[in-house]
Order: sequence, then C-alpha cells, then structure tokens
Amino acid sequence: MRNWFSGRTSPSQGLNTSSILVFRTDTLCDRIDLLKIIILRFMKKVEIYSTPTCHFCHNAKDFFDANKIAYTEYDVSKDIEKRKEMVNLTSQIGVPVIVIDGDWAVGFNKTEVARMLGLI
Repeated sequence: MRNWFSGRTSPSQGLNTSSILVFRTDTLCDRIDLLKIIILRFMKKVEIYSTPTCHFCHNAKDFFDANKIAYTEYDVSKDIEKRKEMVNLTSQIGVPVIVIDGDWAVGFNKTEVARMLGLI
C-alpha cells in the first residue's frame, strides 16, 4: 500500500498537518477512481435554492459539507429574483431545489444527489 500526498508534508514547512491530504490506494484503478471523485467534486457546479427553516435543505447542505462539495446557496425566502428563477426552472415552489450542472431535483434524496454528482 502506498501513500499519496498533496501539498507540503511537514508542519515545519509552514503547513498545518490537518491540511495534508493523504490517499491510501492499492491499485492504479483505485487511484484513477479516487482522482475522478476529486475532479467531479471540484468541477461540478452545484447550487441549492433553500430557506432557513427547511429541514431537508439543512440535510442537503450537511451532505455537501460532509462530502466537501462546494455549492452556492440561494435563500429564496429573502431573494425574490432567485425565487422567481427557481419557480421558472421547476414550476414548483418547494425547496430545496438542487441544481447540479444544469440538472435539477426538487427535494433532497441523498442517493439521487450522489448519482448526479457522480459519487455512485
């Protein structure tokens, strides 16, 4: 088993050890799959239309945070233009609306969102 490091590997070089990204892989295929996941996480444009009181919106954002997926959040309870944009896109007023590279889903289904992100 080999270790793959990105960034500087020593705290004495001015980098906190918690910032070091360590990958353990056994085969070239494992490394390729891991790189695909990393690229997908940073390449996909993820947006979420939400409200502060929506439980499912919080679950979706927690999922993105746990999987280190960058996203843009629009609070449609305050941003009328984004609310109109959401309704024009989906013809619905339910939240969350999750948009990943132009594909959208109303509500939060972890399996569906993971599939849209290419994680499964």
